[in-house]
Amino acid sequence: MKKNKHGCIFWGIVCLASFAFAKEMTIGDWLEAAKQASMQKVIDLTLKDSNLKEEAALAKFYPKIALIGTVETYNSPTNAQPVPPTESAQITKENGGFPFSKTLEGYGAKVSMPVFVKSLMTQVDIAQQSAQTQRIKHHISTAQKEATIIAGDAKLIYIENLDLALKAKLASLQNTRESVLIKVHNGRLPEVELIRIDEQINQIALKQEENAIAKSQIQKLLTSILEIPIEHSVPLTLMSDDLPQNQDPLDVQLQKEDLLVAKLSAQAAKENLYPTVNANAFWQRKYGESYNNGENFNRDYSGVSLSLTIPLYDKESYVAIEQSRVKQMQASELLKQTENTINATLNALTNEYGMLQKSKVLAQKSVDNYEALLNASKVSYLNQRMTQEEYLRYEEALVSAKASLYATQMQLWENLATHAALLGKDFKRIVQ
Repeated sequence: MKKNKHGCIFWGIVCLASFAFAKEMTIGDWLEAAKQASMQKVIDLTLKDSNLKEEAALAKFYPKIALIGTVETYNSPTNAQPVPPTESAQITKENGGFPFSKTLEGYGAKVSMPVFVKSLMTQVDIAQQSAQTQRIKHHISTAQKEATIIAGDAKLIYIENLDLALKAKLASLQNTRESVLIKVHNGRLPEVELIRIDEQINQIALKQEENAIAKSQIQKLLTSILEIPIEHSVPLTLMSDDLPQNQDPLDVQLQKEDLLVAKLSAQAAKENLYPTVNANAFWQRKYGESYNNGENFNRDYSGVSLSLTIPLYDKESYVAIEQSRVKQMQASELLKQTENTINATLNALTNEYGMLQKSKVLAQKSVDNYEALLNASKVSYLNQRMTQEEYLRYEEALVSAKASLYATQMQLWENLATHAALLGKDFKRIVQ
């Protein structure tokens, strides 16, 4: 029995450990969860719809085949098919029935397809480029979402670290309060000094509440993106902050595709004035009652045609050509503007990142210095060689130094996430 009992305990511990391990998530898990979220699925379906539009453009080159069934009624006998004079003479000679009737029934099939329609070829190119545009938009949306997740996690880490700094300050003040309380009771210190420390503790509680509200807002944002409950941050470990610009930023790529589509659209508008060649074929079998002798007849009728259409005057096409030309000019100017804006943003991010790295080193040094100064000031205050106001300033200075350090760390992650999103880099190669 003991053996079985120990075995149950062992497996129970294993199950609990496995459950705890399973609940621990990483930033990689968050990025993967974003891909499974419903909003991402909507974006994926939009991309699929764009690919189908490309197929739809190609489908216009395929033949169209249709079955036909007809019932026709006229106010005078009408021919089921044209009757040549020689056949008419033969029918008259034999007193046969002519294929004319007031009511005709029939069935058949028809086929049509373009042989040469230049604008259709260009429409296929437009659909292909539009699909590429949608793929870039999909990439931009995914990159922006992942950047939001990284920045959101960095903010959670900042708030949690700030809470730890406040808890450390609270523990320090409570320790000091105990010593001050004894001295107040002994009459060695005025009671107002105890009140000041109590107010400092109260201010910490207020700050903690503010942090809790800010944390709740970030959790709400991340939960809406990931569609999983977010309770706390996950670790962020930098793998590489090297972001070589070996290709155009995503926004520039998008504008270049838009310009190419505008050029193709202008070309297609002009091509609407080109001659077109279309092929058509049909086959029909018609039934009826001959008007001259009442005999039933059925006749097969078929034909093939090749038609050439040459536009001579089409005001609507002329206006469309001018509109497409204006849109092409707009796309060209927008590309220049986007290139200038994005390049300026990337340069600013690069410069800012370098400054933030230097600030991080200085901020860490300030934390180390104020920790040493606080320890010395606490001893001096308790030995009454320093005023309480001076001591409390060191308590606040240490928290401020830590807050500055944590804020700099957060800003570094925000900078890196924004930079990587603009370049369309894979976040899994940047952070883990």
